[in-house]
Amino acid sequence: MKQLIVTTLVVISMIFSSCVEQGRGRSLTLKPSGGDDTATLLELLDEAKQLNEAGDHVTLDLGKGTYHISANQLPSYELYISNHDHVAERPVAFMLKGFKGLTLKGDGAQLLFHGRLIPIVVQESEGVLLEGFSIDYPRPALSQVEVLSIDAERDEVTVRVPEETEFRIDNDKNFILLGEGFEQALFVTMPFSESRHMKWGRADVAFDPARIVDHGDHTLTLVGWRELPHLEVGDRYVLRSYYRPTPGITIIDSEEVKLQEVAVRYAEGMALIAQNSRDLTLDQFQVAVAEGSERYFTTQADATHFSGCRGKLLSTNGVYEHMADDAINVHGTYMRVDSLLSERELLVSFAHYQSYGFRWFDAGDTLRLINRSTLLPVTGALPDAKVEVLSPSQMKIALAEPLEDGLAGLSLAVENLSTHPAVVFSDNLIRNNRARGALFSTPKQVLCEKNTFDHTHGSAILLCGDANGWYESGPCEEIIIRENHFINALTAMYQFTNGVISIDPEIPELVEGSYYHGRVVVEDNIFDQFPTPLYYAESVTELIFKGNEIRPNNDFKSIFRASDARAINVGVVEEDHFEGW
Repeated sequence: MKQLIVTTLVVISMIFSSCVEQGRGRSLTLKPSGGDDTATLLELLDEAKQLNEAGDHVTLDLGKGTYHISANQLPSYELYISNHDHVAERPVAFMLKGFKGLTLKGDGAQLLFHGRLIPIVVQESEGVLLEGFSIDYPRPALSQVEVLSIDAERDEVTVRVPEETEFRIDNDKNFILLGEGFEQALFVTMPFSESRHMKWGRADVAFDPARIVDHGDHTLTLVGWRELPHLEVGDRYVLRSYYRPTPGITIIDSEEVKLQEVAVRYAEGMALIAQNSRDLTLDQFQVAVAEGSERYFTTQADATHFSGCRGKLLSTNGVYEHMADDAINVHGTYMRVDSLLSERELLVSFAHYQSYGFRWFDAGDTLRLINRSTLLPVTGALPDAKVEVLSPSQMKIALAEPLEDGLAGLSLAVENLSTHPAVVFSDNLIRNNRARGALFSTPKQVLCEKNTFDHTHGSAILLCGDANGWYESGPCEEIIIRENHFINALTAMYQFTNGVISIDPEIPELVEGSYYHGRVVVEDNIFDQFPTPLYYAESVTELIFKGNEIRPNNDFKSIFRASDARAINVGVVEEDHFEGW
C-alpha cells in the first residue's frame, strides 16, 4: 500500500464531537476519514489529556470503521520494554500516559498501523479500559510461503508469497521484506501443514535455499533448500527473523487496567506486554488471525507477557493462535549480582540483552538472594532495602542489615519477592503456536483451569525459573492445573519442553532433597495425546497427578525415545496409576 497522505481536507473530515457530559465524565468521538487519521488522532489525545487532568473520566469513542495510522507522523519515546529488543526511540500511536480514569472503546473499530510503531502504551495510569477494537498492520514484518510444487530430482520447490508482502531477493538467495519505512531480512521459519497445525519435529527451520529464482508474480523457485524432504504441497512456512522491537499493547507502571474484546492480529513483538503493573484483567482478548485472512502467523513473540507485575492477574475467555512464542508468560526478573561492595551493598545488573532499564524496585519491596548454581535461597527475606539506579542496566542495592559471611565467591542473583501476581488463567483457547502454551513463574497462587491447549508445538504448560539465561524469576509455591483439555501437544522440541506439562527450572547444580518449586496439582484434565511424556517434574516439593482422563491416539509419533512421565528430585509424588504408552 502506498504511503497515505494527510491533506487539509482529510483533517477537516476527521470530525470528533464536542465534549459531551456523561455523568461525571466526558466523551470524545472519533470518526474515520477514509484517509490517514494520524494527525487528528493526536489532536484528540491532547484534548483527552487536558480533560483528564481537569478531573474528568474521559471516554475516547472510536465507533465502527477503519482507521489508518502512520509511524512517520507520530511522536517517538524512549521506552525500556521487558523481553523486547531495545530501540532508542519508538513511535507510539496512543500514548496514554498519566491518565486517571480512561476508556478507549471501538465498537468493532479496526485500527491499521503503517510502519514500525507501538500502537498503544498505557504508562503511569490507573483505571484504564480498552474495549472493542482490533489492531493490525497491512504490511507486517513477517511473511509466508505456500508450497505449490516439489521437484525432488531437481532439488527445487515452487512457492507462492502473499500479495501483501513486498520483497526483493539479494544475492540470488536472501529474502528481504520491504516494509513501510523499513527492511527486514527473513531467515528462519515456522512450518505449518495446510491444516494449520505446526509440522511434526520441525522447530525453527532455517530459510536458507542455495538459490532463489524470483518469477516476478509472487512465485519463487527455491533451489537447494534443505527442508525439501520434509515438504508437502499445501504447507505454509512462515518467514521471520528473531527481531522483536514493537509490541502491540504495552502497559508500564500502571494499575487497574482492563482489556475487553480487544483483538491483536499482528505485532512485531508480543501482542501485550505488561511490566511493573498491578491488578490487570484480560477478558475475551484475542491474538488471532482475522477471519478470511490467509496468514498463518500473528505475533513475533508471546501473545501476552507479564514481567514484574503485582496484585491480581485475570486472563479469561481468550483466543491465542499462530504466535511465534507462548500464549502467556508470568515472571519476575533476577538481577545478577556483579559484586559485593560491602556486607550491606551489592552491585547488580540486568543480565539479558532484551530485558533492562525498566523499573524493577519500588520503596517497600522485599528482596532475597539466591545461588545461581542451585537456584536456592542463601538469605531470608531482605526488607527495607534501598536501590540506586546507576544506569539502565545497573543498580546499587543498600541493605538494611548486613549479609552473613560465606557468600563471597558464590555466583549470586537477587530477586524481588514483591513483584509477583496471583494468576487466574481460565476458559482460554490456545492453538497452533510455536514453543509453549502457558508459563507461570510466581510464588503467588496460580489457577489454570478449563483451558484448551490444542496442538501447542512444544509443552502446553511450563513452570520454569532461570538465573543464568533469561533470568526469569519466581518459584511456584502452589499451582492448580485442572479441568483443562490437552490435544496433541509437544510435536517438536524447544527449550524446557520435556513433557506436556513441564516443570523444568534451569538448575546447573541440582541439590537432592531441596526443591525450587512447591506444590503442583494436576487434576481432572483430559489428555487427547499421542505417546509422549504427560509430565516432566524436576525439583518440586509435591506433585499430585490425579483424576486425569488419558485418551491415547496415534496422530503423531513421540519425539522422545521413552514416553513415560519422569520425576527428578521430587519430594512427594501422588498419582493415579495409568498404563505407560
